[in-house]
Amino acid sequence: MMKKLFFVLTTILLVVSCSVNDDDINFYNELVPVERVEIPDTLNFNQTYSFTIHYRVISNCHTFYGFDYLKNVNERKIGVVNTVTKGDHCATLTKDSVTAKTLKFLVERKDYYIFKFWKGLDQNGEPMYLTKKVPVKTLLTE
Repeated sequence: MMKKLFFVLTTILLVVSCSVNDDDINFYNELVPVERVEIPDTLNFNQTYSFTIHYRVISNCHTFYGFDYLKNVNERKIGVVNTVTKGDHCATLTKDSVTAKTLKFLVERKDYYIFKFWKGLDQNGEPMYLTKKVPVKTLLTE
């Protein structure tokens, strides 16, 4: 499912970026900073978990779109994607404007995961992550 979401997001970004006239586009997608996450300290192999991801809502024109999810061996990079509607009616919200969404996660490895949740960019333009290393337990019957 995450691969499908990533494909859909990538397709939308390609369609939007290939437009002849950008003035006709009244929305775009962007990553928004993750503030905190609720995930277990350990995971059980072959079980599905619901991770609660709290992120900053930047303006009243930002709407949750989905998750950007990149998989590399045991590392998972996760970002929250919002669709942003363009317009004069957009107002910046306070830094305290945080909401949460749930990400379903199936444990497919038997060792550990390193989760990296996108927090924004530092002053040099480099990505910052909230990083959590979570070990996986396997049941004796497996």
